[in-house]
Amino acid sequence: MKPLIFDEPAPLSPVPVLLFAKCPIPGRVKTRLAGVVGAQGAAELARALLLDSLERFGGDRGEQGDPLLLLGDRPDLETFLDEGGLGGAAERIATLAQYRPQGEGSLGARLLRAFRSAPLWVPGAQGAVAIGADAPHLDPGALRAAAMRVRDGASVLGPAEDGGYYLVGVSCDHPRLEALFPDTGWGGPGVLAHARAVLESPSQVQQGKEVGPSPVHAELQSLFDIDEEEDLTALADLLREGAQGRSEGTSSAMGIDPRLRLPACAAVIERILPSGRIRGAGAGEDPGGGGIPAPEPP
Repeated sequence: MKPLIFDEPAPLSPVPVLLFAKCPIPGRVKTRLAGVVGAQGAAELARALLLDSLERFGGDRGEQGDPLLLLGDRPDLETFLDEGGLGGAAERIATLAQYRPQGEGSLGARLLRAFRSAPLWVPGAQGAVAIGADAPHLDPGALRAAAMRVRDGASVLGPAEDGGYYLVGVSCDHPRLEALFPDTGWGGPGVLAHARAVLESPSQVQQGKEVGPSPVHAELQSLFDIDEEEDLTALADLLREGAQGRSEGTSSAMGIDPRLRLPACAAVIERILPSGRIRGAGAGEDPGGGGIPAPEPP
């Protein structure tokens, strides 16, 4: 009698997370907030948002070990860190993410290039998830769930409250990738509606031939991203609730972990937004060039 031979399960294909970020230079980032907190304060906030996003989403994310890629607007990591006042955090950032340049062109062109390049950057990748650096309060569990759906062939959107989206995940060979990431139309309230229309299209026609239905389209819970003064105040409220260990209020209503800790953001908000003071949430730590603050315990 021949012994039974069990095949090893096939390894899961990686789904890289593409973290898009601008170099946090005063006057070039968070310009809508600069009128409230000043250009320097806006740059400090952008730096803190990036640092907390790297800590929260970096490293191995679950058993799949899907990599985090930092896509910056400078040709290499050294330039990005030096110009952005992040040189002291270089070693820590290098342990959390791999750096790739976004390249030139519109946001749509850069997103399209990133999704098409993901299989070259991460061998075996068939899909990817892109996020911005202005929603560090996104639950890492939701990010893992999005990656799992993309791995299964679905497309995923994370709707933002301003009519855009804070997350998009699709296969790298999606037949409507160019339509999903156009050259124009970014920054307005119709960005999410456009993406939904593309992903919900029942069929695609290429060169006069139908190529089949769109993959399943799923959506995460709606979140705000940090662009306006009210967004910054809402983030301060979330961090205050997290510092107090409360499960009611803003965090509960939005499905966000009530123990949310973003120490770099908390320290900056403490300085630049007196009305949003956060007691016990990491204020007093330096999130700037001195490195990334150590993550709070869960």
